[in-house]
Amino acid sequence: MMIRMMMMMMMMMIKNNNNCNFANILCKQSSSVESKHWILLDNQSTVDLFQNGDLLTNIRYTGKQMRIHCNAGITKPTLMRDFPRYGKLCFHPQGIANILSLARVKENME
Repeated sequence: MMIRMMMMMMMMMIKNNNNCNFANILCKQSSSVESKHWILLDNQSTVDLFQNGDLLTNIRYTGKQMRIHCNAGITKPTLMRDFPRYGKLCFHPQGIANILSLARVKENME
C-alpha cells in the first residue's frame, strides 16, 4: 500500500514535466551511468539530493554547508531548490544522480 502511494505521488510530481515520464522512476542496481532525468528512490539515504536543476525551481544559497557522506566520499552542497509538489531539497550540480530519500518521501506523505 505504501509503495503504491509513493509511486502515485511520484507520477503526480513528474506529470507536467516534458523531460520525464513514469519510466524514469525506477530501482536500479547497475553500474551503468544514470540518466540526468531519472529520480532514484533510495531506502538508505537520509537526505534528498538532486544534480539536475531542470527538474527544480527557486535556486538559493543556504548560507551554510551540509556534509553528506556518500560512496564518493564527502560532498558539501550549499544550494537549495524546490521540487514541485514535494518541497525543499539539496541541489548539487556536480552530483551524479537525483536522489529522494525513502524516509523523507514517507514523511512528506503523512
